[in-house]
Amino acid sequence: CLEELLGSHLPVLMADTLDETGSPDSASGGGLEQKLMTVLAIVYKQTTPAKQQLLLIENVPQAVAAVLFLLIAGGSVFVGLVNIVLPAAQYFFAYFAHDCLHRQVFPWLVGKLDAAIHGGNGFIEEQLRADLAIGLHEKEGLTNF
Repeated sequence: CLEELLGSHLPVLMADTLDETGSPDSASGGGLEQKLMTVLAIVYKQTTPAKQQLLLIENVPQAVAAVLFLLIAGGSVFVGLVNIVLPAAQYFFAYFAHDCLHRQVFPWLVGKLDAAIHGGNGFIEEQLRADLAIGLHEKEGLTNF
């Protein structure tokens, strides 16, 4: 869990406030393509294999407890179904959308890796290399990374 938090929050804390041209970064800069890539990257982070494992670890016991409570104490069937259907949908989305999203954000991940290498950020570099290694079999000519 600590690695997941560091991977998502440490880059924000360590990020440069100037872009390559020397002008301050802004949320409105970069155009529609940049904004779309940002949204895809955020969604991609919710589909990583680590996130899939966390979803299983957190949601399966909760769903089992909800069903047991429903069977033993009674209660709303709707609440029981919500405790099963929503986590299942979340997991299946993460599982089935991961490869597609990985292909979409691959250039973004490569850019982040380049920035981490040039910035000397070894921890982020290691995490990005692991993320990139997942999809290398799909890219031709990138067999040794």
